[in-house]
Amino acid sequence: MMGRKPFHFKNFSINQENSALGVNTDSCIFGAFIDLDQPKNVLDVGCGNGLLINFLNQKWPYAKYIGIDNHKGSILDAKLNVKNYNNVIINECDLFEYITDTQFDHIISNPPFFFDDLKSNNEQKNQSKHWSKKEFLKYLNKLKEWITPSGCLWILLPNNQNTNPDLFINEGWNIIQEIIFKPRENKAAHLRIYKLSRQERTNVSTKIELTVYEKENSFSKPVFTKLAEFYLDQALYLKNKI
Repeated sequence: MMGRKPFHFKNFSINQENSALGVNTDSCIFGAFIDLDQPKNVLDVGCGNGLLINFLNQKWPYAKYIGIDNHKGSILDAKLNVKNYNNVIINECDLFEYITDTQFDHIISNPPFFFDDLKSNNEQKNQSKHWSKKEFLKYLNKLKEWITPSGCLWILLPNNQNTNPDLFINEGWNIIQEIIFKPRENKAAHLRIYKLSRQERTNVSTKIELTVYEKENSFSKPVFTKLAEFYLDQALYLKNKI
């Protein structure tokens, strides 16, 4: 869908008129829950319209950010959305063709996540949401080339049988944290956020389960607290999903 209006946050606005995918609650939750440790170089793989970079730059404005995406319209919006930052570079390219000498201490990604599922008639949405399992594994191995030995990867995926921890463990990633979200208490979980590293950690990985909405569609306290750093009051207290 083209022609979306900008979405306004407390400290920035996201232009999304040309983007393959617009601002949505799941992506905002992802941006709000990412917790980086004194980042220096951050790579956003599949940056879309630059939403996540804006979230992170609000919290860590001293870091350097690079966003890559292969969708022309999203890149157009992303460059507009970061035009006032001198610490952000946006590149239009296919991630499998991206070449860089930089190793990043943090990588974030909200990749195409519906493996081999039924696709829609919208090719832009297909590119943004659908990959084969083979493509996803190729993507995981590509990220190994760009991350420092002790670096961390944050990734957002749907909660289903294709995205269980073995998906990453079998590819040589170590799970540092797993956050599982349910839309409501009486609903099945729909999202997973993983914090991953190539380096083995002595401490045991943590697993957290949270609910997005409470009764009357108000955000749960943990989600409300995180989003309150970014959302305008009229969006934070809105009784409907964005």
